[in-house]
Amino acid sequence: MADFLETIAGAQLRPSPIHGRGLFSLRERPLGEVLCILEGEVVSHGEDLDFLLSHEWNALSADEILLRRDWTSYGFINHARPANLTIRLDDHSLRAARDIMAGEELTLDYTEHGMPEVYLNSAHGSYLG
Repeated sequence: MADFLETIAGAQLRPSPIHGRGLFSLRERPLGEVLCILEGEVVSHGEDLDFLLSHEWNALSADEILLRRDWTSYGFINHARPANLTIRLDDHSLRAARDIMAGEELTLDYTEHGMPEVYLNSAHGSYLG
């Protein structure tokens, strides 16, 4: 994945101590700050693991995902508990769940709003349990 759309201002891709590469904040962000509105189409994933593995998405429930057609910098936000970001479901805004320091890796709890069972039960989702 060499090309991706930069979708979060003031963030930089770097090696991550969590997994592979991650997205890091270049500045402090206060609790509640909106980093961006997540783009995408709300779709049912149909329990199709191959589909899930070949696209970028965020789980909105156990049945629905926010699917993106292009790879973006959102895709580099690693999973962590507790996370420092949250997704508000009413407007798909990505917000600071607490104060974030400059240089800190941006993280989401991928299971915050549910997760497709087919993904959770696969080797790809085993780290989420």
